[in-house]
Amino acid sequence: MKGEKRPQMLLYLLIGALLLSTGLNAYFLLRLDARLTDQQVEAQLHGLASEKQQSVSLQLPAAPSRSDTVTVREAQH
Repeated sequence: MKGEKRPQMLLYLLIGALLLSTGLNAYFLLRLDARLTDQQVEAQLHGLASEKQQSVSLQLPAAPSRSDTVTVREAQH
């Protein structure tokens, strides 16, 4: 009776190991994919932040230089 159950037990152990291995592989692959997605989102956010900083610096009006102001005042007199 003990020898009759042995092949079934081995089969169950092999199937269990296969299922466990498949589950762990899927879990770690999903974590890796999520980490890569997070890195891509952070890179895009960082790129947007740097673009906003550049656009703000490009949109700031330049202060008139002294020579322009003097030229305008002389033209008015």
